[in-house]
Amino acid sequence: MRPENIRHVFFDLDHTLWDFDTNSEESLTELLIQFEQKIGQTIQLSEFMRHYREVNGGLWEQYRKNEIQQHELRERRFPETFIHFGIQEKKWMSEFGEAYLDDCPRRTHLMPGALHTLNVLSQKFGLHIITNGFTETQFIKLEHSGLGPLFQNVITSEIAGAKKPDPLIFEYALNQAGATPDNSLYIGDEFEVDVIGGLGFGIPVIFFNPDRKSSNFTVNEVISLPKILEFLKISE
Repeated sequence: MRPENIRHVFFDLDHTLWDFDTNSEESLTELLIQFEQKIGQTIQLSEFMRHYREVNGGLWEQYRKNEIQQHELRERRFPETFIHFGIQEKKWMSEFGEAYLDDCPRRTHLMPGALHTLNVLSQKFGLHIITNGFTETQFIKLEHSGLGPLFQNVITSEIAGAKKPDPLIFEYALNQAGATPDNSLYIGDEFEVDVIGGLGFGIPVIFFNPDRKSSNFTVNEVISLPKILEFLKISE
């Protein structure tokens, strides 16, 4: 990849630009308090988050593999989390899930350096999003976080009809942007979904790896978003 050839930069959204973990934890903290009487017990946030991340992560993996539908993911993640606390499925769990879907995407925490990096990049490149996240919630996140105006195209798996790492979603996104693999760059935080998916399509990739996860082969990576500017040889 030659930085001087890049004209378009594509980003993943959750965990790459939008701080999913912080926003989700804040939202669930308030909901556990709000629903405490219906829940019938006090649940420690750390314990709840541990089980929720395990359940939610597993369901998202099934969703990416087309083993479950969107509505199943939404309907199952909280009942399957609460069962770890001896709480069987109740009607209020669907209310809990709806409240979460309404509140969490409106949270505005971004990954460190995200806004500054995007503002600098937007002066030189066309910026675009490629995400497996649900269309409605992703657009809410972009609107409330202030990121929306920075992006020319927002491609979700629902819009494209394919989920990362399927090459079809990358092909769709580049076609929408009028871009080619030779003049594009993709940045994401999930190795198998973002890195393998992007490279499989033939687009150069930067692995956003703030947790310094190990991988079995060499790939361009950064541990902070502002490092992308250095990688692209952009002086401020």
